[in-house]
Amino acid sequence: MSTRSSTALFLFLITISTFPSMLKSTVQVKYSRDPVRRTEGQPLTLKCTAEYEEENCGNIRVSWCLTSQELTDPDRYLIHINETKIGGNRHRDAFITFTQLTVNSTGFYQCKAVCQHTGTTAIGHVISVNVTGDANKGLKTLNRSDRHSVDVFLLAISVFILL
Repeated sequence: MSTRSSTALFLFLITISTFPSMLKSTVQVKYSRDPVRRTEGQPLTLKCTAEYEEENCGNIRVSWCLTSQELTDPDRYLIHINETKIGGNRHRDAFITFTQLTVNSTGFYQCKAVCQHTGTTAIGHVISVNVTGDANKGLKTLNRSDRHSVDVFLLAISVFILL
């Protein structure tokens, strides 16, 4: 085998052996693909897990977005971050809890993670959140004293009709 052929073969083998690591991303985001359906006033928490290599990524920023707009309003969302180390990888969980779920919360949400060192960004799939109005909203429920007043009123009318 000539020197040129053996050099080409060596370079080919190096390329093939490193190819799987080239395919592996520095950061990945994972979360449920299931669409979410809720009624106004019900609780909703979304969870995203960003898996990343600390050596290649450094620190990481994970956030939830609504139509590519990052959700940060503390009056509408509670954001909780939890991180664990498993082997050489880190897992950062980003939870977003809606403080007051309304019909206006309906939309398409995504999780995004950005590596500090490289700027590598991973954006997850779109998840549909559909919030419907509460059919009982605005209806007053009778408390015990209200029911007592209604009962007395109906009794009085019944007595009047019977006389």
